[in-house]
Amino acid sequence: YATKVDYAILDTAFHLPHPKVGQPVYGVAKLENGFAIVAVNAIKPGEVTDPKQRAVFNEQVQNSLGLLEYELYKESQLQNAKIVVHSQ
Repeated sequence: YATKVDYAILDTAFHLPHPKVGQPVYGVAKLENGFAIVAVNAIKPGEVTDPKQRAVFNEQVQNSLGLLEYELYKESQLQNAKIVVHSQ
């Protein structure tokens, strides 16, 4: 949820595999004005010590999972639907 880094860079970084010690992994992000090479050197687990911030993160995760489940449900309904189009 960083606001100072372009979303495409963050998205690319979070989709890269975890690097091994001393072996960074690289990716390319397409930006509005070109491309960016993204390097991930290490992964460090985050820590949330503020209970209010933890509650906000928990709510965001629950909302994201709910949206994902709904989208998967819609997709399954579309795939199983029998649609008939009648032309005049």
